[in-house]
Amino acid sequence: MSKNFKDQRLFERLSVRFPVRLVNENFGNCENTVVRDISGQGVRIHTSKRLSVFDKLSLSFDMPRSSSSIDVDGHVVWSSSESNDSCHAGVRFNCPNLMETAAILKAFQ
Repeated sequence: MSKNFKDQRLFERLSVRFPVRLVNENFGNCENTVVRDISGQGVRIHTSKRLSVFDKLSLSFDMPRSSSSIDVDGHVVWSSSESNDSCHAGVRFNCPNLMETAAILKAFQ
């Protein structure tokens, strides 16, 4: 990051670690995907597939102690590959819903 970079986040990011089911519209399911941090507008994930900026994704959060899940659509805003089978990416939710994000955070605290 450059010295001139200005953080434009509206919401604080909270460090977490929990699984998420991820589907990339270009190549399908991404196995072994983990959320590393979350905010009201998106998540940082770690996955075994390489993701590219602008990839459209569907994320499904299985709620613990419940048979329900919360499904969110988003797109990749940045991506960093560590190797052929390891990628970190920032995903911005297309239609952020603060109530759903709060429910996800509460469930995985």
